[in-house]
Parts: sequence; C-alpha cells; structure tokens
Amino acid sequence: MLKIKFTNFKKIMDYINQLKQTPLGYASVFSSLKKMVLFFILYLFITGLTAIIIIFSFNKKQEIVLVPKVINMEFYNAYKILHSYDFNVEIELKSFNNINSGLVAFQSLQEGKKVKKGRKIKLIISSGAVSADHDETSDDATLNSYIIKFKLPESYSEGRVKILFSDNKYSDKVIFNELVYPTNKIMIPIKIYGNGIQKIYINDELYIEKDIE
Repeated sequence: MLKIKFTNFKKIMDYINQLKQTPLGYASVFSSLKKMVLFFILYLFITGLTAIIIIFSFNKKQEIVLVPKVINMEFYNAYKILHSYDFNVEIELKSFNNINSGLVAFQSLQEGKKVKKGRKIKLIISSGAVSADHDETSDDATLNSYIIKFKLPESYSEGRVKILFSDNKYSDKVIFNELVYPTNKIMIPIKIYGNGIQKIYINDELYIEKDIE
C-alpha cells in the first residue's frame, strides 16, 4: 500500500518536473506573471510621472501679465484689451455725475500688478449722471446691470444698426445707431430698471427682439 502511494507521488513529481521544462510549464507561467506584474508597475510609474510633468508644465506655462490700466476708457475698448489677456471680466453699472456714460470708473485689479492670465477683474462702468426725476434708492427701483452684445451677420457687407431698449423707466430708448461691418462687435453696458426689451434693427428692419431680465 505504501509502495503504491510512493509510486503515485513519484509520478506526480515527475509530471511537475516535465511541466517546468516545457514552455507552458509552471515555471514559464510564473515567470510570465512576474514579468506582467513588473511591466504593470512600470507602466503605472511612467503614467504617474508623465501626469506630474504635464501638470507642472501647464502651471509653468501660465503666463504672468501686468494688469493694464483701463480706467477712463470706453468699456468696449477696455473689454477688448482685458479679453486679449484672458481676464474674466465682470461689470457693474453705477451713476457718476463727473464721469461720462460708458467709461470705466473703477477696476478691481490695480494697474501694473503681476497676475496670471485668466484672473477675474471687476469693472465699474459709469451710467452717467443721475436723472433729476428719478431716485435710485426708491423702493420701486430694481436695478440690473446688463451688456447688449451684437455682431453684424457675415451675410451683410455693411449695415446700419439701431438698438433700442425699454424698461420700467424708458420706452424704446435709442442707445446705438451707427453704420457697422461684420468685423465690428457691439457691446453696450446699460442699467435696467426692472425687466426690459431690446430691439435691434438692421437697415430699419427689425432683426432681433429679446426680453431682458
């Protein structure tokens, strides 16, 4: 009985030794698994290192710029300059008796300051002097800042654009009436008392009528 067991055990060991010597034996399998594990670890290391290099390079490539001075500039020109540096521009309209309507009265980032591109900058735009017949502090004065944006369609070689807006205070007030070209971009900051409507005409034909909230 013991001889049979020993014989069977010997056969099993001989079979295992044969497997180790063949390409598909246990030794080859274990070696392949080991190589796969090492390759996977190396892959994770290289991937992580590459990600770190990319992130570092991206942060390093973010340009440092000097904040330009836009105070006393027309809002549209100030916006174009700041937009060219990828600034995130926010606006607020405020009445000033000594600053003409549409001019930049204040900028949140000081001129000459070194900042990264893409920073947020707030501009306060003058809406002109306060009307004598209106009290902005009254309860019925719900003020909103808004920018009317428009670009002449490329199907027009040129066109006379007239923009009107109305709200709880004004009724179809003309705020723009000029000859423009497709390369021009119109940006007009306005104050709205309550809800309003903007109307845009091209060559005296109504092109857009839009609610302003």
